[in-house]
Amino acid sequence: MIYCMNARTKKLLEEVLELPASERALLVAEVDASLDGEDAPEEVERAWTAELEKRLDDVVAGRVKTRDLDESMAELEAKYTRPR
Repeated sequence: MIYCMNARTKKLLEEVLELPASERALLVAEVDASLDGEDAPEEVERAWTAELEKRLDDVVAGRVKTRDLDESMAELEAKYTRPR
């Protein structure tokens, strides 16, 4: 699935694909993190802004039910820290 990559990028991808899955996953996470913040494409930032505004409107209009953070965290902790 290599489309419009230059030779250097293709070579790098080939080398990355030879890594074990765990190392590829870490690499993907680092590359993904580097795209956040000020360097993110404008359309991504606009999409996130629109989504956040929609969610806020839903809360303000009462279309969604909010939950207490402490109660939610206690529920998750109980669910995921039970002995199996």
